[in-house]
Amino acid sequence: MKNLLIISTCGTSILTNLNRNENLLFEYSNIKDISEIENEEERGRIQNILQNSKDKINGIQIEEAKKLSAELNGLFTYFKGSPPAGTVLYLVPTDTLFGRFTAGLIQSYFEYSCNIKPIMIEQTDLQTKDHYLFQNALGELSDQLSDIYETSKENYTIVYNLTGGFKSVNAFLQTVAQFYADESFYLFESAKELMKIPRLPVKLTIEDNIKENLSAIRKMAQGLTIKKEELQTLTPLFYFEMDEQYSLSVWGKSLWNTVKTTIYSEKLWESPTELVVFTDGFKRSIDTAKLTTNRIYEINKKVDDLMKFAYDGSNPESLDCKPLHGSKLAPSTHECDAWHDQDAKRIYFHKEGNKLILDKLDKALH
Repeated sequence: MKNLLIISTCGTSILTNLNRNENLLFEYSNIKDISEIENEEERGRIQNILQNSKDKINGIQIEEAKKLSAELNGLFTYFKGSPPAGTVLYLVPTDTLFGRFTAGLIQSYFEYSCNIKPIMIEQTDLQTKDHYLFQNALGELSDQLSDIYETSKENYTIVYNLTGGFKSVNAFLQTVAQFYADESFYLFESAKELMKIPRLPVKLTIEDNIKENLSAIRKMAQGLTIKKEELQTLTPLFYFEMDEQYSLSVWGKSLWNTVKTTIYSEKLWESPTELVVFTDGFKRSIDTAKLTTNRIYEINKKVDDLMKFAYDGSNPESLDCKPLHGSKLAPSTHECDAWHDQDAKRIYFHKEGNKLILDKLDKALH
């Protein structure tokens, strides 16, 4: 039987319920740090409010905690008491002083009362003060949630608690949950029964559209902007435009993350850019290797990494591009990692101007 993994958004209900009619909490709701409060007296009042709130929440019983916190109310109602053994809990606070503080209160409460320390999903700029930054933050949050889903789906039942948090974040996560959760739930303030929303058994029908525009999507997924003529028939849901440059939208990232593994496992796709060139020898080495679908997936991912390397020199440890010593593998002058485990393989290549010419996939040199 799978263990339970819950991802819960966090608002500031504990803070506002413990400090009713405190207008400063609303006035400074979007600040990131206490130092942004210039008025010394108001800064001192906020510090006292935070400290007093921390003192009040420690040691209170679960039923009282549920009255103070929408998040705790939803979670403990879902658990029907204490969380089951093996439960993993993630908290998604906003990138604000009060958001992080309130999530810290919930984290401390679970650690104290249930011997569970929730994990914070910290996402820079997850706030509504700047719309552009907020949209980017949602896209990056989607990437984090996708990673959690891919690494946890085999061993955990994944559930989203959308009882607390902010409407703008919850509206996004309600849709994301259809891709990255087994179910989500709400608990309205005056209700005692949860409203559960199962994952819809819908097969995505967007793969054909993605494949038609695969090069453009791969570039945008690596943070590269493209021109309008590269979009071809891509549905506008996938991208947004700024100054005649096009980037992957929040929904585009979510949809791409959902189908990428399936598409990348099918075959070696053509290079998405003229800066990474496949030689006939490279293609033959892929065919000769009789790669599994998992390995084909890894090769396509490495081509994306090499594309980023060609554009801006990004060279993460997982890629590890480096020069070869000697001419044993001429014309190749460089290598990078394809994968490390089992029959570790390298991609050997050489440079022609600013282009990377992939020569072959072969075993690592010793």
